[in-house]
Amino acid sequence: MLVEQFNSCSNSSSSRNTINETNDNNNNNSEPTSESSTQMRDRAYEICRKYLSGEWNKISSDDMIFKTVSGGLSNLLYYCSLPATHTPVTGEPSQVLLRMYGQLLDRYDTKITDSVITMLLSERKLGPKLYGIFPGGRLEEYIPARAMVCNELSDPLYSAIIARKLAIVHHLNVPINKEPTWLSELFDLWLKQTRKLEKEISTTTTSSSSSSSEISKIEQELIRFDFENEIKILFRILDQCESPVVFCHNDLQEGNILLPSDDKHLSKLLNNNVSESTITTTTTATATTTKSDGDNVNDNDDNDNGQRLNGNGKQQKQRRSDFDDHIVFIDFEFCSYNYRGFDLANHFVERMFDYSNSEWPHYFAYMDRFPNDDEKRHFIREYLKQCSELSTPIPLLDNEEHLIKEVDFYALATHLLWTLWGITNARTSKISFGYMEYGKTRLEAYHMHKKFVLEKYCLKID
Repeated sequence: MLVEQFNSCSNSSSSRNTINETNDNNNNNSEPTSESSTQMRDRAYEICRKYLSGEWNKISSDDMIFKTVSGGLSNLLYYCSLPATHTPVTGEPSQVLLRMYGQLLDRYDTKITDSVITMLLSERKLGPKLYGIFPGGRLEEYIPARAMVCNELSDPLYSAIIARKLAIVHHLNVPINKEPTWLSELFDLWLKQTRKLEKEISTTTTSSSSSSSEISKIEQELIRFDFENEIKILFRILDQCESPVVFCHNDLQEGNILLPSDDKHLSKLLNNNVSESTITTTTTATATTTKSDGDNVNDNDDNDNGQRLNGNGKQQKQRRSDFDDHIVFIDFEFCSYNYRGFDLANHFVERMFDYSNSEWPHYFAYMDRFPNDDEKRHFIREYLKQCSELSTPIPLLDNEEHLIKEVDFYALATHLLWTLWGITNARTSKISFGYMEYGKTRLEAYHMHKKFVLEKYCLKID
């Protein structure tokens, strides 16, 4: 999941996916100069010319502005633009993002799934516009945006928007396997890789005593942990919490949520949503429920709030839509049909881990940042409000208390899963990141949260 970024800036900052893959084309992007990059420019030009047409047919490869955005195991990304001397006249875009599939998408079925999902998200304005799909990649809308930072995940306004967009994602009908096997299959895969690593280490240390010093104490501790038994315990716990199967992102952390990079534009969008933000805060504080935007169903609200909700409902809904459309989810390569609780919990858990640390191990861990029930409710209310506009709620499952329970239970699954991810990537990834340290941190968080869940819900594990 961690993808290396190659550009003119330092690449010491890491997250589990492509880093800042749609940043502005300024200092973050570099003009390729090598022979291979020249060949890539020519290839990119041919792709743009064939799929975009219009003014793109009137320039040469040398005329095209071509810069490397980022690249690694998952994707190779390039910025392509018409020169200033050519203005689109037939609706073709003046700039695009060229995405070439990398190592993580080398399977044929994975490429097909990724392409189908990208098309659906593009059509529903949940992702970048799609301008072309070809065997080795695709052409996308270039979004002048920046990735969110960890602290912004807990911002009430951003949290509400993410909740609404995630609800829409969860209601997508995607033509892929709808059996919720993703979680168990990844556990099986990464556990097998962990045990393979354990055997390799055992063989190495037996044949060479000097090699044992190269194996860190953390690595030895992690690979010897009884994951087999713990995974069985985990699934026994999850069996006690029913969670609907929906189409999930499965990795909705700050690096995979884009905000407008233009600070003036972002400020304008924020200011236009102040009134709704105030209303949301008021209704949250008084534990009220609204059927939809503009419909006040709280008899205890004062007349001023009622007038603002009813009198300006359409205008507020439009402002909300304008702002929501400027926040984009990216990197759906881990998406699948999965349990709703996992996607919600995984997003909440990411508030605890900040991947912006420029020094080893390249992340910060804040064990006290898992949201409390009031913070969960703020997100869940917006989520359920959006769900009610998309489908008929199921009373036993689509209520605040049950979703809080799902989040609490499935947070365990996120911690244990990414523990194994850290172990399996530690010796194979070329990226500078403390994978083993991260795995140890997630395992510690798992044990801490397990105690919390067992006590809160009075669970007994045989």
